[in-house]
Amino acid sequence: KNSHVVAVKTTGNVYSYDAVKELNLKTRSMKDLLTGEPFVKKDILTLADKGNLSLRRIADSKVRQRAMDERKKSQASVRLDSTATRALNQASKNTELVEKNNQ
Repeated sequence: KNSHVVAVKTTGNVYSYDAVKELNLKTRSMKDLLTGEPFVKKDILTLADKGNLSLRRIADSKVRQRAMDERKKSQASVRLDSTATRALNQASKNTELVEKNNQ
């Protein structure tokens, strides 16, 4: 069976989604299973869901997009010698190839 792992944002505790669904969502008891601290449905964060392919695509990841944006910003402010420039360009090409192969 596929694993679906979630965390409660307010407490940081990690649970199986099945446990949260049965013990919190179905019973409408929105309290952390370990601490009893109340939370809202928006506080449930999916950490891993092997059954949801869209979560597994790195190219669609918001985190990846933010990292790429930060990298572009930092590249604009850093002077590199020719060796470093070639190495970074090659790494960028390799990343693009991996992404194309994963699609």
